[in-house]
Amino acid sequence: DYVTIFSEKTPIELLEEIEDELSDSWDDDGSPSNGAKLLRKFGEFRKRILIVFGTLFVTACIAGVYSQTIFDFLIQPLCAAGSTGAPAIPGVMPEMGGKCMLYPTSPLEPMLVFFKLSLLIALFATAPVLFYQVWAMIQEYVSSKTKAWMFGFVGGATFFFVGGAAFGFFVVFPPAFAFMLSVGGPNIVTLATPSSYFSILSMLLLGFGATFELPLLMFLLSRLGVTDYKFYLKYWRHAIFLLFVFSAAITPTTDPLTMGLMGGPLAVLYFVGVLMAYVAGRKGPTLLAERLKELDEFKDDFEDDD
Repeated sequence: DYVTIFSEKTPIELLEEIEDELSDSWDDDGSPSNGAKLLRKFGEFRKRILIVFGTLFVTACIAGVYSQTIFDFLIQPLCAAGSTGAPAIPGVMPEMGGKCMLYPTSPLEPMLVFFKLSLLIALFATAPVLFYQVWAMIQEYVSSKTKAWMFGFVGGATFFFVGGAAFGFFVVFPPAFAFMLSVGGPNIVTLATPSSYFSILSMLLLGFGATFELPLLMFLLSRLGVTDYKFYLKYWRHAIFLLFVFSAAITPTTDPLTMGLMGGPLAVLYFVGVLMAYVAGRKGPTLLAERLKELDEFKDDFEDDD
């Protein structure tokens, strides 16, 4: 039997309840109307999406006022790598007094980059609002004892998201850009554009922020009874391999150092997630185990029919 830790219902009961809601029917005049509860779910989802976008818009307007100052700060890894870690300084021209410069290819490029930068900063600044809305959507499926965990969920998700981006910016970016600038050799001067640098910057910041949510995701899946720590320990080699493949795909360089700087912390976070899953574990078969068991029974019946 399941032990009531996170939800008052087992994962299978929750799944059946959701399926019933999607197929329920009612109407004001009493006639059947399929998907009525689903429409209510969409209405609630729309309301929370509007809250997120409204907060994001207001925060982006505020961030836009300081976008130039923020961008000057965010190009420091590139400038530092060019002046110390590579033969050529990025975009440095003698007549510019040795300053680290980025060169737009059109007059509108800086404005577009600052606009995107404002949205990116607003996304990180409003992360608590986003994660709270996610919690509000799932709170009806959790027990009353664990609804007080809202602050822990929102705080933990925000910490991992912002902390992952900060780790990438301060730890991974400098050696990564130093490697990129050193590949061209002393005869090639990199004239970076604002849009090209922002593309790499935003991809890495969001990538690091999202991947650092791994322990929290493993914790929630274990609390819900979908998986458990035994499953994670059984397939830890496969997971570590996939994490390093993902690190190689998301990092802009192909050198082992940069890949290791991202893959190594993710491997550590995976085992942190295993520990959190152990603490959050519930007794009884998990939803994944039940589904695998059903699959094995289907295969046995299919073989018996043959």
